[in-house]
Amino acid sequence: MLGLVLWADDAARRAIIWCEDHGDLAWYEASDDAAEPVGAGDMVYADLHAARGLRRVRGLRVVARGVASDLPRRVSRAAAG
Repeated sequence: MLGLVLWADDAARRAIIWCEDHGDLAWYEASDDAAEPVGAGDMVYADLHAARGLRRVRGLRVVARGVASDLPRRVSRAAAG
């Protein structure tokens, strides 16, 4: 499934992804050292799995870097009203 990274912590190798199905946000946590680092605004492709009420992604691959780098700021601004 395609998605956009809304938030990423490169040091902890974690991210929150907005998926193309517009369902709940998905959680990503790198499971090995070979995983690609991701940043906010990157378009990614990943396998989506739901477990105990949490959507998680695995097998994350970066499709394009920074295509929506302003998205986190725009979402925050829209939420603020």
